[in-house]
Amino acid sequence: MDTKPVFHGSDIEKICSYYGLKKEDIVKFGANVNPLGLSPKASAAIAAHVDIFSSYPDREYTTLRNTISEYCNIPADFILPGNGSSELISLLIQEKAPKHTLILGPTYSEYSRELSFSGRNARNAFPSPVQYTGFLDPILAFVVMVRSQFSFAI
Repeated sequence: MDTKPVFHGSDIEKICSYYGLKKEDIVKFGANVNPLGLSPKASAAIAAHVDIFSSYPDREYTTLRNTISEYCNIPADFILPGNGSSELISLLIQEKAPKHTLILGPTYSEYSRELSFSGRNARNAFPSPVQYTGFLDPILAFVVMVRSQFSFAI
């Protein structure tokens, strides 16, 4: 069976090792890293507010959720902030607890990683663009059939 390596976008060392590349030849876009470095405006704003680093943030994100709620005109209960997408993916998997998951790749490696931590059954598929024509029809029929026991990640 041909398995594809799974990397997080920030695993530059693993990527370089696997593909035989040099770190300096890679422009990092896969890990929320600005290849141009920190903006001088952002640096100044951080320096001007460095005092807030001495207090622990609100774990419920109350002020943030209320501000977003007012701005977007939606209930604060509909807003789920997280410490990055990895945390949100983990929370979703914990909450839904799917028995089976089909992950269409290439995609974000955190889906497989988090599902493996939860002991869930996950299958990876890497269809070619030609296979996408009608490819999802039987999968969607299966999802409807088993409903909450199955999740789908793209």
